Amino acid sequence: MRVINSVADLKDAISELEFNKAVHRRMLKDSFNDTLETLKPGNILKNISQAIVNPSLLSNILPAAVGLGTGFISNKIIGTIASGALGKSRFRRIFMSVALYGITKVLTKNPRINRLFGRGIVNSVFKR
Repeated sequence: MRVINSVADLKDAISELEFNKAVHRRMLKDSFNDTLETLKPGNILKNISQAIVNPSLLSNILPAAVGLGTGFISNKIIGTIASGALGKSRFRRIFMSVALYGITKVLTKNPRINRLFGRGIVNSVFKR
């Protein structure tokens, strides 16, 4: 920030700040509109289809998606089993934490399981 010694310097500084504010506002609006356009369902499907066609992108996205999917599925399965047998007790939460920790350890030590599971999902969803 520069030193302001006169009224003219003050007016220049104010106009410069207002200009910067207008530029930043326009950039923010453009960024918001780009994000909104990206999140439209048609564009999401188009991006997914492009990722499926491009094998290098698919090889990067697939392990993350499979990891999230196995975590979600195992959480649902363990939660269903625990809620039927244990109700809403403190022991249920402990059991779920230990079970999910064990599943996570198995999946991280054996990445082949994730790959096999992912290939099975991809083959069943995208039959060629």
